[in-house]
Amino acid sequence: MTVLSDFSEELLLEYLFTTIAAADRPTTWWLSLHTDAPGETGVDNEMDTDDDADYTGAVRPEIEFTKLANNSVDNDDNITYSTTDGTASVAITHIGIWGGAAGETVGTGTYLAGGALDGTRTLTSTAPFTIAAGDLVIALN
Repeated sequence: MTVLSDFSEELLLEYLFTTIAAADRPTTWWLSLHTDAPGETGVDNEMDTDDDADYTGAVRPEIEFTKLANNSVDNDDNITYSTTDGTASVAITHIGIWGGAAGETVGTGTYLAGGALDGTRTLTSTAPFTIAAGDLVIALN
């Protein structure tokens, strides 16, 4: 399930229901990996910022989305989070989506949304984390 951040909820409400000039929307998006729920700000449990010091200098991969006909978007291409740094395996349970030109670096960008994976996935220095094209779907009902 995808949960919008407080920033995204405010932006949506301001855009749809007020005449307040809403903040500029992002034009680039990035994927973060988490060992548990990312929280409202997206910084909780992000790989490389908590107990995963073996994976330093991680760079979030960029995501490109396509609007679908059923009130949703999905990723255009495979998204691969790979690292050659670190020796420990990390159990990934959640992802986050960040916006902004600087969102590729851990600790930067604007957190937009996040959610739990269907199951735990393991990242190692030899086994990258990949989401196939079309498998990351964000839907509004």
